[in-house]
Amino acid sequence: YNGTIEFDAGCKLGKVVSGGAKLPTTPKEIVEAAYALEPGKSLAGAVTLTGTISKIDTPYDAVYNNITVTIVVDGFPDQPIKCFRLKGEGADSLEVGDVITVTGIIKNYQHSSGDCEIEFDYGCTFV
Repeated sequence: YNGTIEFDAGCKLGKVVSGGAKLPTTPKEIVEAAYALEPGKSLAGAVTLTGTISKIDTPYDAVYNNITVTIVVDGFPDQPIKCFRLKGEGADSLEVGDVITVTGIIKNYQHSSGDCEIEFDYGCTFV
């Protein structure tokens, strides 16, 4: 445009991580990508999701200042995401029904039993 090289109106941001893989950015893309992960695999970088706490998996631990909860992202009631050892100010007062925004690496955690669970990995944070 007028001698300037630019992206035109309507362009979209797509975060690229090492190896050239596109990191999902919308809640729909993130949840679908998380549930498509093979056992033991993770998304290529940190993502952010907002969801409602449906379950307190492990109560707040004052020694480690963390809690494990499961959230459900609006529109995806059958695809819960565990937030493993979640940290953040106010973690000690989280309750079922609270809406939180979580940032971290999502993985398909494979238990020793062979069962899998989609979760934000250790080190995830919330606001």
